[in-house]
Amino acid sequence: MTTGNDQYSLFRKFREVVLAAKMSKEMTKEQILGNYLNAIYLGRGAYGIQAASQAYFGKNVQDLNASEGAMIAG
Repeated sequence: MTTGNDQYSLFRKFREVVLAAKMSKEMTKEQILGNYLNAIYLGRGAYGIQAASQAYFGKNVQDLNASEGAMIAG
């Protein structure tokens, strides 16, 4: 889950702290990481790990080898 808010202010930071606390009570660390990895931009017009895997290597994320996964992560 992203906030979609790029303004620079103390109020924004406060809201992010509250949101982070709420998320940590409702989701596991694995769920939070999964949501993050499925929302971030990874180049070539790809948002999320699966889309990046398709964009860079033309295959599903579960079919990547370690070096391909590392390239996307980098």
